[in-house]
Amino acid sequence: MKPLTTALIHKAEMALATARREFAVTEDANLDAVCLHAEKCAEDYLKARLMEDDVPFPESTRHLVVLLELALEQEPSWETYRGHLRTITTRGFQAEDPEHATTMDAAAESLELCLEFRDAARSGLGL
Repeated sequence: MKPLTTALIHKAEMALATARREFAVTEDANLDAVCLHAEKCAEDYLKARLMEDDVPFPESTRHLVVLLELALEQEPSWETYRGHLRTITTRGFQAEDPEHATTMDAAAESLELCLEFRDAARSGLGL
């Protein structure tokens, strides 16, 4: 595995650890952080898969479906996760909106969808 791929996987796992930790907080949880870190985890796994096969991708994008489109040639079964990735992206952007309040249900869904995609991504990377 390429060193940059490994580094992205590490970043993805750290983002997931942060999302899980914040979701476990019982008082004053930062639910926006759960959504943002779930989004970052999925983004880094998508980019890791692309990087491993030298597929060029826009490094600045956070639109997970854009990255998914690029990865489908290598991982056609990931089409199943299109809705997951769309929801995770939407929740990530909503979390940054000062007029939006992330609910516990929304944070839980983002985290769960992220975990489901993570399993597929790790499998696709041979982990």
